[in-house]
Amino acid sequence: MVMSRFGTIGMIVVITAALVVSCTPGPTDPITQYGDISGVVRGNESGKVIEGAIVRLDDRQYRVSRSGIYVFKDVPEGYYELAAEKEGYHTYEALVKVTDNTVHNVFLAREIKYYDVRGYVYLENSTIPVPGVAVGLGEVWDTSDAGGYYELKHVLAATHQLLALKNHYVTREMRVTLESDTLLPIYIASARLTGRLEHRLFGAIGGATVRVAEASGISNSDGYYEVKTAPLGTHRVVVTHPEYDSAFASTTIRRGVNQLDIIMKRLICDTLPIEMDASLTSASFDGCSECPEWGSESDNFGYADELNLEYFLKTADGPPRQTFSARTRIILDLPTGTMGMTRNSLAAVSLVLYPTAEVRDSEYVSIRTTLSDHVSWDETDVTWDNAPQVSSLLYLVAQLKPGQPLVCDVKNVYIDRGLDGPTLFLQKEEIGRADPAQRVSFYSSEAADPALRPSVIVKYIY
Repeated sequence: MVMSRFGTIGMIVVITAALVVSCTPGPTDPITQYGDISGVVRGNESGKVIEGAIVRLDDRQYRVSRSGIYVFKDVPEGYYELAAEKEGYHTYEALVKVTDNTVHNVFLAREIKYYDVRGYVYLENSTIPVPGVAVGLGEVWDTSDAGGYYELKHVLAATHQLLALKNHYVTREMRVTLESDTLLPIYIASARLTGRLEHRLFGAIGGATVRVAEASGISNSDGYYEVKTAPLGTHRVVVTHPEYDSAFASTTIRRGVNQLDIIMKRLICDTLPIEMDASLTSASFDGCSECPEWGSESDNFGYADELNLEYFLKTADGPPRQTFSARTRIILDLPTGTMGMTRNSLAAVSLVLYPTAEVRDSEYVSIRTTLSDHVSWDETDVTWDNAPQVSSLLYLVAQLKPGQPLVCDVKNVYIDRGLDGPTLFLQKEEIGRADPAQRVSFYSSEAADPALRPSVIVKYIY
């Protein structure tokens, strides 16, 4: 019985212990927590938001809006690889921890790329190359060569303002976005200058060069010229020709076609014949065997082939003292001015007389004009007494050298007396005894050889 009792008691104890063990709670699973992660995507250098960037968080992705913000909601808490990318920027990667409400801003660094830009600079609306144009894009500049070619190397890939500059041309500006090597023609604005060149006497002038700054053109046989690359603005136009005086004009050139006609002048050289000339003699020869025998007191030498000039003075020996004299003058009507000749246009006027015999010594001849602008006279009957009155003012003294024609500058006669044929007198004026061998003879307008006849050589601008 005892053993039964203990056995019974043992079973009760075991059962009780089993019940105690079965009432102890077992292990439980952890509860999952969620959070949000957001931020702004900006440029690393500029700090500006970057629209359109793609942000990835594991298998999720988000396209950034115009505000630059990205958001991932209800992300289980923990560590993740966050990446952001956009064309033209380096990829961004970072290990982030997502908790209840995480903020993580992203800064993208721009990829640095360089491209080449090349092309030609042309005149607007043409294929005419324009040299010497400064072309700039970003920090890179070049100058177009003689063919208009330019080349910009290693230009940063970005949007730039292109500039094309040349003095007197319209500055060309345009925005250029570089995404690859680029061939870029540039058209720069200028103008055209056209017109006609002519001379009042000779008409159209061909072969003249018209220059405006660095641009130029050549006139054709009809006198028309065209400067195709005329620069804009106010310029001095220069016209040159080997047979004409250079012409200058100031004009304002605007975009498009500009018209400028120019009258050119030239140095004209005319030989004008003297058609009226005569010798006048006044002499007292009584008792003077040495006195000259040219003409008489009342006769002249009109229609003769010579013009004679002498001043002779001799005093007789012993009492009563007696003076013998012989004086001669040459009277000339200078030719009238020609068409286009004015007092202001005169460059030079020369009287030319050719001696009939060799001159052994230098002779001096004085020249005087008439008191009035012009007095009519006739070379067939003019005498010492009825010739036009001579001015008391000496005009000039000319020197006749052996073997040379007498050439006198008479420009001021035409300027002072006018162009309608002033009258001149030539005299030899000496004091004391004069050697008759020094008398001078010139060919007259009646000389057989026309080349030896007296003339006036006129040079004037017209």
